[in-house]
Order: sequence, then structure tokens, then C-alpha cells
Amino acid sequence: MDAGRWCRWSTPVLLGLALCSCNSRPPSASTSTDPRELFSAFVQAWNNHDYGALDSLISDHAVEEDLALGFKGEGPDGFTGFMRQTLATIPDFQWTPTTVLADSFKVAAEWTLRGTYTGDTPTGPVKSRRFNIRGVSVAITNGRRITRFSDYYNLSEFYNQVSGKAP
Repeated sequence: MDAGRWCRWSTPVLLGLALCSCNSRPPSASTSTDPRELFSAFVQAWNNHDYGALDSLISDHAVEEDLALGFKGEGPDGFTGFMRQTLATIPDFQWTPTTVLADSFKVAAEWTLRGTYTGDTPTGPVKSRRFNIRGVSVAITNGRRITRFSDYYNLSEFYNQVSGKAP
């Protein structure tokens, strides 16, 4: 085959391949539509300190609230920043769901959280203090990713366990 004929034949094929590769999107981070599976993957990301997995499970404009701490974050940066800050003070973070209730787009779960805390408390800083608290989380999904995540627990009980004094 001569060079001119090869160019006439190969140029459209190469252009088509280039266009296809530009238009292709990576597969969705979550292929599950089951909110229980999304919640479980979210908990696993936290327990494994897996920031990439966390980012893949939340929508771009998702809202996370830790009502006890008065924290509200939005989007991947808000979720990941909160995770980094929390895991810096609780490096052995172990979150265990107990009762999980779900419908097609929502999850409510009771859980226990265990770990060793080093950080500030209302009565002063503490180092390497063990705790074990109970709480509840509510997650809302859009069918593929988490769009809202809210945690509820007794902050006074947490501080009592890590400092030995209730605030």
C-alpha cells in the first residue's frame, strides 16, 4: 500500500479513536444503587483511612454534618478535610455499624466508635485516651453517591471518657 493511500485510510481511523478516547468517561465510582452498600463502603473508607475511596462515594455538592461538633462541610474537600482532621486525632479509628435501616435512597444506622484520642478537650489537652461511644448516622443518596451525611452522638460522653471529666 502506498503512503498516500495509507494516510487516506488511517487518518479517519486514528481521528475516530482519538475522539472516542476523549469522549469516554471513567466508570462511575459506585456501580451500586443500594444505599446500604454505599454506607458500608463509606464506613470502610473511614476505617481504612482511604481518602480516594471517600471521594469516590460522595457527590460533588454533598453535605456532611457532625452535629455534636457543629461541623458542616461540602463536597469532596469538606468530607476529606474533616476525615484528615479526625484521623489525625484518632489514628486507630474503628467505626462499627450495629443496626442499619435503609430504603431506596436513605440509610439510618446505629454504630459504635472506638479509638484512642489525642487532642484538645474543654478541660485541656489529653494524650492517648481510649474511648468507646455510640451514635447514629443518617445518609441520603442519589442512587449512586452520598449527597448528605449527618452524625449524631453525645459529645459530652466522648469528652468524659477521654478526659475523665464531663464538660
